[in-house]
Amino acid sequence: MVYEKRRYSRCGFPNIIVEYTLKSHIADTVSTGLLHDFSSTGLCVMTHNPLEEGEEIIIKSMLTHESIHAVVRWCCGTGNSVYKVGLAMKKQEKL
Repeated sequence: MVYEKRRYSRCGFPNIIVEYTLKSHIADTVSTGLLHDFSSTGLCVMTHNPLEEGEEIIIKSMLTHESIHAVVRWCCGTGNSVYKVGLAMKKQEKL
């Protein structure tokens, strides 16, 4: 039996490419990843760049007009220089 730790179910969304940048390097390199799945509070992205737990990133995708701010919760290699990254979405402050 598999124990599921998530409170919200995830929806698969294959073949959606997302662009992201590290919040600390916003003017620098834009990287890409492939959206694996998502929920109302988080998402999982496959990428060729390992990300550090706790790093903040900004994601752009075709799913939304607004950027998504997220925090890396975990990152693990899957082989062939591909990394599966778990992200928790941050709540945006209203101005």
